[in-house]
Amino acid sequence: MQNQRDAIKRILALYSNYFSIMISCSYIKAQVSYEKSFEAGVFIGLDEFTKSSYEIDMINGVRLNQYIFAGVGIGARYANALCNKMRLYNYSPVYFPNESSMYYDVTSHDFDNYGGNILLPLFLQVKITLSKGLVSPFVAGNIGYAFDIGQGDLRNMYGFMAEPSFGMDIYLTKKTVLFFMAGYNMQNAQYHDYQTTKDVHGTAGSLSVRAGLKF
Repeated sequence: MQNQRDAIKRILALYSNYFSIMISCSYIKAQVSYEKSFEAGVFIGLDEFTKSSYEIDMINGVRLNQYIFAGVGIGARYANALCNKMRLYNYSPVYFPNESSMYYDVTSHDFDNYGGNILLPLFLQVKITLSKGLVSPFVAGNIGYAFDIGQGDLRNMYGFMAEPSFGMDIYLTKKTVLFFMAGYNMQNAQYHDYQTTKDVHGTAGSLSVRAGLKF
């Protein structure tokens, strides 16, 4: 009889653990939801590497709870970036009649050559909502890699990229959200200096302003 009671207790304990796990999984499933968004952005260059850029992105991911979202984004970016620096020389003849000779007056002009580049950014996005409401502030961060697509010899803005930002969600419906965000975009960049015949490497910094729709 005692053995039967012990067996029943073990069976009840197993069922209790099973239902606890099922309830926990159901709760997690209810908390996690799929989200996608489309956004467009304008970038204003803050250094010599780039003047301006324009980008469109699509982000797909999951909302882990009402405050945390994680997803993967892919986009297309046009960047007006510095390709090379050169110095042009102008030789002006100067003739001295008394000396029956001619000299050249040499002047120079430094020229920065900018060109349009097409990039394919692929990045991970993490977004943290600071407070919930019809208008909800958030902080977000993108980190990833920008691939060049057919730039030829002007491959001067590709590689590591990162962008911390701050923004606002404006709820149009329960699932449709209009958002705006501003941040600081960092993108690996380089240009060729013909004076030193070397490539100059650095990080292009830009002020980013984005707007999009999430649903």
